[in-house]
Amino acid sequence: MKKRRGTVAKTIALRYAALLFVVLTIIALASYALVYSYALDNARLYSEAATDIYGTILILKSREQGFALTVENADLIQESGEYMCRTYAVDYVYVYVPVEDGVRYIDLSCSKEQESAQRELADEFAKLGRIEPGNTHLHGMKIDYEMTPEELAMWNGEEYYANITMENDFGHELCTISRVTDDFGNAVCVGVDISYASMLNKVTHQYGVLMIMIFGVFAAVTAGLYLIIRKRVLAPAEKISTAMEDFISNGKRSDVKLNVATDDEFGMIAGAYNTMTREIDHYVENIGELRSMEEKQKAEMEVTAKIQKGFLPDGSFADEHYEIRGIMTPAKQIGGDLFDYVRLKDGRLFCVVADVSGKGVSAAMFMSTTLTALRELAKANVEPSVILRETNRILCENNAEGLFVTAFLAFYDPKEQTLTYSNAGHNLPYLLSGKPIPLSDAHGVVLGLFEGETYEQQTIRMRPGDTLFLYTDGVSEAVNEKKEFFGEARLEACLHDGLETDDPDLIGRVERTLRAFAGEDEQSDDLKILTLYLRERKELLLDVDAREFVKIRDAILGCSVPAPVARAMCLSAEELFVNVVSYAFEGGVPDGEKIRFVLERSDRLKLTLEDGGTPYDPLAEVVSADEYDMDEQVGGLGKLISFGIADESHYEYQNGKNRVTILKYLEELGHDD
Repeated sequence: MKKRRGTVAKTIALRYAALLFVVLTIIALASYALVYSYALDNARLYSEAATDIYGTILILKSREQGFALTVENADLIQESGEYMCRTYAVDYVYVYVPVEDGVRYIDLSCSKEQESAQRELADEFAKLGRIEPGNTHLHGMKIDYEMTPEELAMWNGEEYYANITMENDFGHELCTISRVTDDFGNAVCVGVDISYASMLNKVTHQYGVLMIMIFGVFAAVTAGLYLIIRKRVLAPAEKISTAMEDFISNGKRSDVKLNVATDDEFGMIAGAYNTMTREIDHYVENIGELRSMEEKQKAEMEVTAKIQKGFLPDGSFADEHYEIRGIMTPAKQIGGDLFDYVRLKDGRLFCVVADVSGKGVSAAMFMSTTLTALRELAKANVEPSVILRETNRILCENNAEGLFVTAFLAFYDPKEQTLTYSNAGHNLPYLLSGKPIPLSDAHGVVLGLFEGETYEQQTIRMRPGDTLFLYTDGVSEAVNEKKEFFGEARLEACLHDGLETDDPDLIGRVERTLRAFAGEDEQSDDLKILTLYLRERKELLLDVDAREFVKIRDAILGCSVPAPVARAMCLSAEELFVNVVSYAFEGGVPDGEKIRFVLERSDRLKLTLEDGGTPYDPLAEVVSADEYDMDEQVGGLGKLISFGIADESHYEYQNGKNRVTILKYLEELGHDD
């Protein structure tokens, strides 16, 4: 086997990791910006509060000890500055008086952290002859200094604080200054400096530790996802693929059963493989009894056909939103055509039609590998284009015989009523919405031949009553006795005729047309067809008024059923509706009373009429046509007509409501209606 350079698990895990990493990085940067802004705002508020405290302390001390806030009392003021630095964890506090020729500092105190920087600053001033080296406070020092606009506005009483951010010998500092006046009329400025850098360093450190923890959890989750996918998807797939490859390439029979202990598709394929090898062993042991190669091939194909059939789903499925139907008519030789559908946990429907090149056991085994990859990738909730790309990669790694697959796959979302699809070289399917519309976009090459291919995808909206028609080339390449192909043109004409006649059995119509075209010629290829039909449902709330029947009539005539059936059901519905309007509320119609009408169209037309009138079973007194006496019978003819048109009629009284239901089965309609 070729050495695998990549795996689905690694691809999914790496892409999940990349996406989550980008998201986490954006969140981390955005949250850090918010924290950073919040920290700056808090620093400003703390600095203003500390300035207020410092000014209050100076005023109270001045008042209590009877000294003025002047240069002569700098020693007394110094004690307050040291108290502020020690108690409130600020870097630098000072008191100065702005004068015409500069600034007179009467106090200069700093925290222990800033003491060294302060001494260096004092040394620089000493060199200028302005201060004795080593002092931590200055008495009446004169500094040439112009007040900033913020300080000037504060000094003139226009602002309460002056907040100034600057770079100085202490680093990146926030300086907050406020004006105070003592009891002796001396006005001074008190200032407090707080280091932005130290505060933001703490915030950055704590935030960094948190981000490391978050990204560590993210890495662990990614690794866990990779291990889970590898164990649950790739390990059993590789085990099955290896066994099948040995069987196909070497013709070896395994003496040991293939043991895949899961209850999913892998377990099913392992069981099918064990059945195949057991059956082939049985025929090989009795090879002497097979007198011709034709008998041997027939036996082999019978076993393979059983296995192939076991891979595929039942022919039909329906729920309240849609109905899916499929047929599989194998040719004389075993091929690799397949169709599949799976309803996913989120409510979407996955469906696929594919065709493997070649015939026999190899094609059937290649088909099983393809089907397994498609199913598991669909359940992994990836896009159609990604499913085809990854399936192509898997098939290219395990394709010793050079086989290839054409495939069309789609996801139908009943909530959004959208179909998302992708095509890998397959026959163009049709959307039957008033007319056959080929889905000719979302192209891509076949699977299994070319590594590294990418595929397109497309999304369209489907309406109630629309049908998606999928098929293999056993339809378009059917051959008649003149060696002519059936072709897409004849298929499209057949589908168009089916829409014109509202034929509910679309698959049956195509089968009959193919048999008529081929005549006595033997079927040359597998025939597989899959249809997805969106059910129609309309609900009306009507006033108790006979004139409201026009809404019921329009709903029935607008439904996609043959016109004769629609007209007949209108007649039946009219009899029931008028009967309710005329007799259900003899004591008067209560305010707000409504009659509920529901129309549902699938393989049958179902009409339901519900009212809150007097309990009454209209089926109880219906006279059959054989018992009706034209001379003596009074009444009942309308009921006979109404319920005689329908194939089934039901009545029930529940929760204070009369409910009458009539049904018409559309399969019973002739094609010439």
